[in-house]
Order: sequence, then structure tokens, then C-alpha cells
Amino acid sequence: PNYSLLRAGFVKLASILDVPLTRINQVDSPDALSVAEFYSGELVDFMRRLLDVIPRSVFMILSQIVEVQTHRLKALPVKFESHYLKEYAQLDERYHLALLTNKASNFTEGVLAMEKTALGIIQVDARQVLQDGLRKELVRQVSEAMHSTLTLRTGVDLASEFERVMSQLGQQMEGFRRSIEYIQDYVDLAGLKMWQEEVSRIINYNIEQECNK
Repeated sequence: PNYSLLRAGFVKLASILDVPLTRINQVDSPDALSVAEFYSGELVDFMRRLLDVIPRSVFMILSQIVEVQTHRLKALPVKFESHYLKEYAQLDERYHLALLTNKASNFTEGVLAMEKTALGIIQVDARQVLQDGLRKELVRQVSEAMHSTLTLRTGVDLASEFERVMSQLGQQMEGFRRSIEYIQDYVDLAGLKMWQEEVSRIINYNIEQECNK
């Protein structure tokens, strides 16, 4: 797919603003600026909703990448004998990992190529739009993981049940962290910084909600 056509599509879409502004400009109405701001804002909101599919798609691919890294790729020892090279190479698994990585980077390529794009009278930073979308999707997935996992069964030893739940949640969080760390160089974003900020924000928010009960 030619994701580089994204910018051209949004620039063409911005030409829609000419229709409601034509008559207003002809009569030199003082409302021209406020009308332009309104429709430009609507266009930016539409763009953000449309581009939400990219972070969702990227995270779907990241889950597959983590599965390959965690369950199919063997850890490389610091030293090993040369006749074990073929065994540790795992060419099929690494080829599959490269395909997934390329697919994820392709999703973000078109957005990053847009750079700063004028939608009406508003300048939109495509990189910031992508980062906001990835942050939003990360928060959604981490929150859902915490909500579904942090449930203690009754009628069992509380200490062992708590240890089981936290161990399961820890594995999920490690998967998220590894996926963000792996993909950050391919989408040109500070992935680990984003991970630390958003997880801290989720925890602080939930603590605040509990304190306010």
C-alpha cells in the first residue's frame, strides 16, 4: 500500500473548507475567522479519528512480534560453538519477525511523511498525531489488561492467589514493554519514555480514584 498518499488525501479534503467560506469572504464578514476555525477543527478531529486505525493495527502486529520473541526465538548465548550456528540462526522465525516489523513500520510511514500539514487554518503535526494515537492505544490496552487480570478468586489462599495474579499481570506488562522497546526505532518515537509516562499516569489515576471513594 502507498501510505505516502495520506498527506495528499488530507490536503485535498481541506479544500472542502472553500465551500462554506466563499460567500462569507465575498461580503467581508467579520465571522470569517471563527467559521474557518470551526471547520478546520472539525477536519482535524476527523483526521485524528481516521488515523486511530494505525495505532490499533500497530499494536495488533506488536502482539505477534512479542509472541515470536518470547515463545519461538531462542535466547542467544554469549558464546557458542560454530556448529550450533544453524540451530541458533532460526532463519524462518527471524524472517517472520522482519516481515512483521516491516508491516508495522509501513503503517506509520505515511503519517511521518506528512510532517506538518495545513488543514484549513490549523497546522497539524502528523508526528504528534501518531504519538498521541499510540499513547491512547497503549493506555487502552494496559488498562484492559489490568482490569481483566486484577481479580482475586475467593475460597483460595489469598497470598498465593495474589502472587499468581501479579505474576500474570507482570508477564503481560513485560510483553507490552518489550514490544514498545522493539518498535521505537522503526517508528522514530521515544517508546520507553512513552511507556513509563503512560503506565505511571494509569497507576496514579487509579490510586486517585480509590482515594476519592
